[in-house]
Amino acid sequence: MAIETKTVVAAFKRQPIPFSCGVIVVLLLLLSYFRMGVVGEREAVLAEAEKVLSKLTNNITYSAQLDQHLNELRAVNDGFASAALKQGDIARNQQFFYRIESASGVRILELRSQPVPAPAKGAPVTFYQPLTYSLSVAGDYEKLLTFLLHLERGSTLGRVLSATLVYVDGAEQTLNLNVEMLGLK
Repeated sequence: MAIETKTVVAAFKRQPIPFSCGVIVVLLLLLSYFRMGVVGEREAVLAEAEKVLSKLTNNITYSAQLDQHLNELRAVNDGFASAALKQGDIARNQQFFYRIESASGVRILELRSQPVPAPAKGAPVTFYQPLTYSLSVAGDYEKLLTFLLHLERGSTLGRVLSATLVYVDGAEQTLNLNVEMLGLK
């Protein structure tokens, strides 16, 4: 049973509205079928545009006080730089430890600067570098603790890498330390 053009035209003339609606539905189904791939691509583009918009909105919101934050960071960095030990200034670096010695009441038995390691290949360029020192101090337990507190809370940032407490005689102990201090190149 073949559909001829005459029968289609006759059916259209008898009932034009349902026939037209059927043709429109078929066309809309074909259109939506072929547009399905385009919708997914457009949604991905829209999601990416929303991410960019969100990032730009956050940048605008948080940039209102950017100059103030930059000035605060510069002030903090200047404070670190002024308190840091200088890599080649051996006398002033040792003076830092001798000031702590006089403030805490201990005796420095030995103070040695360790060589500065070469930076690794591909490492980022920095202005700060740790300066390592080995030192031995003698005193009673309370004075040794005071020395460590001055070392930790002093004007220059530092950290104790290793510490060994040796009991010598009576009331005096010896504290052997390896410390890293913040240094400028």
